[in-house]
Amino acid sequence: MKRKQSKKYNVVVGITSYNESDTIPHVTETVGEGLEEYFSDKKSIIVNVSKTSHFKPGYPHTMETFLSVFL
Repeated sequence: MKRKQSKKYNVVVGITSYNESDTIPHVTETVGEGLEEYFSDKKSIIVNVSKTSHFKPGYPHTMETFLSVFL
C-alpha cells in the first residue's frame, strides 16, 4: 500500500501498539491488503498509535518497522 497525502479519508484504520515491532509489519500489511481488496474505491489510511516503545540496543522501534511497510 502506498503512502497517501490527504486531509480527507473515507476509511481510517487505527492500530494500537506497544513494543510490537516484531508483529506490526504483518498486521499492517494484512490491513493494507484488506483495504485494497474491500475498499479500493475509497480513500483510506492506516494510523499506528504507539505508546513510546522502550529502546533496546539492536531492537527496532515499532514506529520504524511500521513505516518500513510503506517504503
